[in-house]
Amino acid sequence: MTRRRETAISLPPPPDLSDVIRLLTALPESVGLQLPCGVWWDIVVTRGASTGQDLIWWMRRNQPGGCGAVVDDDHGLLLWLVPAIGSRGWLHPGGVWVSRPVEIVLPSLRRIGGPGPYWATSLAFGQLTDPRFLRAGLDHLGMTDPPDTGKALPELPKGD
Repeated sequence: MTRRRETAISLPPPPDLSDVIRLLTALPESVGLQLPCGVWWDIVVTRGASTGQDLIWWMRRNQPGGCGAVVDDDHGLLLWLVPAIGSRGWLHPGGVWVSRPVEIVLPSLRRIGGPGPYWATSLAFGQLTDPRFLRAGLDHLGMTDPPDTGKALPELPKGD
């Protein structure tokens, strides 16, 4: 019996974050780009509305370099782009850590207001949110209610 040889297809490495930023910048304002979590970033989903805006303000004042990239999904949730390091023990009731295999749609970097998802804090400069400061901000503001992820990420169970 002859053994069949397996062949592998070589693919170029995925673009780096600066390539993703260029793609998002080139998109028309009304278009988004579906991208996987766990490659360039993971996301932490928190509640939005006024408490979410307070958290963005807190992050701008406390994270070195200012607040990292945040998408307001325009349905009461904020999607914080954090380094793709896996949850590493993230257990905070006020935020849900999301990584592979989930894909999210990021709006064009030209989109800075609703209706629809928009950048509350732009990814244009490539700064991600530091999860240590995000956790501290959630604690400082007493944000312990879990977000309803079913609106933005229907493939996840609610509150997980």
